[in-house]
Amino acid sequence: MAIEIKSKWLKQDVVDETGKVITTIKFNPDDIKTYTRFSNIVQNLYKAKDMINKNKSEIKDLPTNRDLNLEELDEYRTTFEKINETLTYQEERLKEIFDDFDYVFGEGTCDAIMQGTYDISQIMPIIEYATPYFNKSRKTSINRYLPEKEIEQLDVMD
Repeated sequence: MAIEIKSKWLKQDVVDETGKVITTIKFNPDDIKTYTRFSNIVQNLYKAKDMINKNKSEIKDLPTNRDLNLEELDEYRTTFEKINETLTYQEERLKEIFDDFDYVFGEGTCDAIMQGTYDISQIMPIIEYATPYFNKSRKTSINRYLPEKEIEQLDVMD
């Protein structure tokens, strides 16, 4: 007699706008380490958004109809500093997101989708696709091991 173990891996092709398969994602939402890394992705997205909201009031719109001269650049100094601070922070968060993304969905997945860019919108459909699976996993597998107070804190992904 053999012991049967069912695979919990979920697989889904990722296609481009022409329908060509770019890569196949594979993940197990019941794996605690995978769930933790997925949670890190979501938390880093919130951190990135918070930084934008924090700095946007100090970022002036730059004139788009002409070049700035040296004297005018001084007027926008704070704007450039805040833009640089925000973009540097975003880049750091994205590096963490991409590392976690490859852990969750398979090594090289992020690069196959992003093709060397730092455009978060490229991976958002996959995060949106996977979120319900992680929520279901949490509700059926993980919650039974957590106190009620901690469960309420996890509901941020709902």
